This record gives sequence, C-alpha cells and structure tokens, in this order.
Amino acid sequence: MAKKSTKTGKTTKPAKKTGRKRRKKSKINYTGAIAGFFAVCVIMLAVFLFIIPSVKNKDETANKTQIAKEQEKIKEEKPKIAEKPPIESKAKDKHTEKSKEAEMQTAKNQPKEAAKKAVPDKLKETETQTAKNQPKESEKPSKETKAKKPESPIITDKPKPQEQEPDASAYPIQDLPELPSKGKLIFVFDDAGHNLEQLQYFLDLPFPCTIAVLPKLPNSRETARRIRAAGKELILHQPMQALNPNINPGDGAVKPGMDREEIKKIVASNVEEIGPIAGMNNHEGSLITSDEEAMEAVLELCREKNIYFLDSRTSSKSVVPQVAKKLNMNIWERAVFLDNKRDKAYMKKQIIEGLEIASQRGEAIMIGHVFTVDLAILLKEMYSDLTQEGYTFSTISKSKGK
Repeated sequence: MAKKSTKTGKTTKPAKKTGRKRRKKSKINYTGAIAGFFAVCVIMLAVFLFIIPSVKNKDETANKTQIAKEQEKIKEEKPKIAEKPPIESKAKDKHTEKSKEAEMQTAKNQPKEAAKKAVPDKLKETETQTAKNQPKESEKPSKETKAKKPESPIITDKPKPQEQEPDASAYPIQDLPELPSKGKLIFVFDDAGHNLEQLQYFLDLPFPCTIAVLPKLPNSRETARRIRAAGKELILHQPMQALNPNINPGDGAVKPGMDREEIKKIVASNVEEIGPIAGMNNHEGSLITSDEEAMEAVLELCREKNIYFLDSRTSSKSVVPQVAKKLNMNIWERAVFLDNKRDKAYMKKQIIEGLEIASQRGEAIMIGHVFTVDLAILLKEMYSDLTQEGYTFSTISKSKGK
C-alpha cells in the first residue's frame, strides 16, 4: 500500500523487490557461463598439450620403426647392388675392346632383320649387302652362314622335283589294312607289245606276275621272248570287238558276224605268233564276251590248246562263266582294274581293294597296263612291306580258278 511522507506529505509507493531479485539471478548466470568457458579452455589446453602430442609421438615412433626396417632392407640389398657395377664395368670394357666384333655381328643380323621388315622389292638390295659383308666376316664358318645357303633361289629350285615326287597318299605302306588273313596276289599287265622300254619296268618287278601281249604288232614277238626270258608268265591279249563300233580293237580281233571256224582260225594264228603261252584274256571285247556262240568257239580253242582263259570283265553282261560251265571248264575273272586313273593315290587305293578281296576269297586278280610305268614303280616299293604283312604273289596258272 502507498504511504504518506511526513516531510513532503506525498504518498510514496513501496519499492519492488522483484527487480533486485532478478538482477541477482542474472549475476549468478553470468558467473556460471564464465566458469564454463574457463573449463572449456582448460580442456582444450589439456587436449593440445597432452593428448595430441601423445598421438603424434605414437605416429612418429611407428614411422620411425617402418623407416628403420626399410633402411635395414636397403642395407641388405646394397651388397648385391654393389657387386653389379664391376660386372657392368667389365662388360663395358669388353664392349669397348671388342666393338669391332659387335659391329660384325650386327652386320650379320642386319640382313635377317631387313628380310623380315623390308618390302619384297628390296630383297635384292639386302642380298647385295650381305654379299659385300661376307668377305669381312671371320674365317670360321658359323651356323648362321650355313643356314643362309638354302635361302638362295638357285638352291631351293633344285630339290623341288624331289619334293613333288613323294605323294604321302600314294606311297604305300603305313596304312595297309589290318586283315584277319592274308591272300594270294595275282597281277596281270595288259597291252604289252607296243613299247619295249616301258615293258622293262614290269620285267624288273621282284615277284611273279602275268603279262599279256597283243598280236600283230611290230614288237609282239620280241616282247613275248623277253617276257619268257625274264621268267614271267606270258599270255595272249586277244583283241575282241567292243560295244562301241568306233573302237578298233586292232589286228587279229574277233569281230561280230564271224562263224565258229573263223574265230578259231584267227585266235589260233595269234597263239602261234605269241606262243608258247600259258593262257589268254580279252582285249576290249565288251560285245564279244556277251555273245555266247562266239565265246563258246574261243573257249573250245583254249581247251584244245590246253591254255586257260581270263575274263577281263569289260562288260557286266559277260557270258563267259555260263559258257565255261557248259563246257565243264575252269575260267578266271578279273577282280580289280588298277590304273583307270594313272595317279599313284588312285592306284594305291585299288591295290588296297585287291588286298581286301584276297583276304576274303583267298586270292585276287588285279589288272593293270604296261604303259603305266608309275604302277610298276609303286608295286616295287610296296613289295617288301606286302611280303612282311604275309601276302604272297603268284600267277594265274598256279591259282585255283573258278
């Protein structure tokens, strides 16, 4: 409540105590803040003065230990590195002392590098440079100089014929079939009488074989004489008309329209010219061998002369087996033609086919021709391997027939 002043007579209000109290509270708050600030400062000082230095000391000690380990490794490697300089120095000394030899070696290697990198047009220039450098090289022949000789075109041209001649597919023996039993091989070579030089390749074969000679040729008699002298089996290669009328079978041929007596007369004339002979086979004859009457006359003559007949099977319509059965005669038949194609790969394939037939039937008659000289060469090369495999060679007169 308001009080009156005795001196002035004015009423005065009592002083408010709340303001003082608030001021006192604010003073207390400032002192707490200041105290907290000082506490933070003390903590920061402690961090900077004690904690951070201790962490740094730990890092420094760890770094020092790593550095010390690396220094120890370097010290261990220093002796090895120290040993290398004298070697390098020696190498440099040798290089300086033998610089001329190094230049000569580089001169040797330059043609090889140039041959790899240079354009083909510059090959001649490199060859001339190597030719100039060769006299300067040492007198001792090196392996490199010897290896350069085959690179010249003159030398490489010489062995080319030898590289072309061997044909892996045509040469024998590595791929002969594995057959359960081995048979008898009978080789017959037709068309002899034309060329005596070609004949000689077949006379030189190291196994028995049969050679058929054409009649009425300039060399027919001499061919027959040489065959007998060589110990080979001789037969008549009797000409007969083929289905194609444009094919001329040659002189002394059996032709359509001939009667029985004409056929016997002309065949007997041929036998006398070539004989003595072991037998005969047909030359061409796809028409005549399908004519029963004509073949009956031929087989009757063979029986009279005591010679055998080999059907060359130039026609699948041959009546020779039927006529022979009628006359109660044995005849022989061709199994394989060897040289319808005259390359060695084909001929070898045909020979292998004959080996399989011989294994199945006990024997196989294979017919080739005297004009195929490569056939004689191939058979001569195959001979030793065929005998080692167990095959035997024979002639028609020693085989069982049909």
